[in-house]
Amino acid sequence: MSKSKNRLIADLVSGGGVTDENFTFADHTKLDGIEASADVTDVSNVKAALSQLSTGTDATGSDFIPVYDTSAGTWEKQTITNAALQGIQGIDGDDGATGATGSQGVQGIQGIKGDKGDKGDTGSQGIQGATGATGAQGIQGIQGATGATGAQGASFSGSGTGAVQIPAGTISQRPSGQVHGAFRYNTETFEGEFYSTTKGQWVGANQKPKFAVEYIVVAGGGGAGYRGSRWAGGGGGGGYRSSVVGEYSGGNASPEPRLQEIDGNHFIIVVGAGGSGSPTSVWQGGNGGDSEIQHSGGLITSLGGGGGGSYVGLDGGSGGGGCNGDRGGYGTVGQGFMGGISYGNSYGGGGGGAGEAGNTDGVSQGGDGISSSITGSSRYYAGGGTTTNMANALGGNGTASYGGGGNAPAYSAGGNVGGQGIVIIRYDGAQRATGGSITTTGGKTYHSFTTSGTLQFDSLF
Repeated sequence: MSKSKNRLIADLVSGGGVTDENFTFADHTKLDGIEASADVTDVSNVKAALSQLSTGTDATGSDFIPVYDTSAGTWEKQTITNAALQGIQGIDGDDGATGATGSQGVQGIQGIKGDKGDKGDTGSQGIQGATGATGAQGIQGIQGATGATGAQGASFSGSGTGAVQIPAGTISQRPSGQVHGAFRYNTETFEGEFYSTTKGQWVGANQKPKFAVEYIVVAGGGGAGYRGSRWAGGGGGGGYRSSVVGEYSGGNASPEPRLQEIDGNHFIIVVGAGGSGSPTSVWQGGNGGDSEIQHSGGLITSLGGGGGGSYVGLDGGSGGGGCNGDRGGYGTVGQGFMGGISYGNSYGGGGGGAGEAGNTDGVSQGGDGISSSITGSSRYYAGGGTTTNMANALGGNGTASYGGGGNAPAYSAGGNVGGQGIVIIRYDGAQRATGGSITTTGGKTYHSFTTSGTLQFDSLF
């Protein structure tokens, strides 16, 4: 008898009454339907039981199903989701339709710089660009060789009422870089004018180009004085004026401006004589004569040297020396220096020179003259006279012919006369004037006058 039946009988015997735990006939009927030694885990029973279940269509992932856990060796219940039941993979379905293009994503960060690629092939030539602006002018090239002489130009002639048209314009319109002899008409000066390459300028048809003239003008030297029982003063050198470039004028002044002359002009030249020496009586030496150039622009005069003193020396181009303790005479600015003072009875003062004062080189010594190379050779002019028997007998390189002051050569003796003056004119190039002693050397021509005369510039030379 089954357990349920045994219990039913026990309940009835015990008199326990009927409860919900009481075994009923319904229960009896169910038990009668169970086979002997039935096992509810029997596969056949399980299959039969499961086949009796109703079929549903509302399963969800949270519903339970039985699952055998092979790792645990037992049955478990699992949700459909946990069990993740999966069938055999089906065959690939057809590709779905292409979805719409998504919006563009944000730009990614810039990648690192890649290696330099190989040089590409040369591209085809592009179209020619527009012409660029003109560049700056280059430096001037070296002068080319002189070309061959051109053929002789055609000549023209006319007569009667004929005329030739030539270029005309103002002074400011003069063309530059012209050849020698180019001709035009100047509308301001109302005359034709030629271009002179020699002068580097335009010259009017009624004009002649000017040229520079240099000169030295040396006056006569002063004579020496006399004083009994005394050394008298030496004569002063003649006044010295010069326009020679690079040399001095008298008194060591700067050279005077050169004269600008044209052919046809002339100079009147005056050459001063030397001053007289004092006779054997108490008397001053005489002043030298003036030398001068009279030209179209004025007068250039050098004063004669001052006479040596029997007391005070005389004034002049350069002053005469003093005597008996008196001062020397004054020189002229731009021509010469003062004469020297005397030293009592023993020494007379030296005459002043064109280059320095009397006594500069020693007691009673005449002052030096000035050296000039106007003739191409260096020579001194217009030195002062000396008053003792010393080696510098003509006082600072003066000479009797070139404006030197007279010497007082002996104690209680009469003084010597001064040297006469000289005028020298010089210009560049060959001879273009007459007058005086003429010499051309070293690309220059000079005219020397030791006596008065005329210098005439003439275009025929």
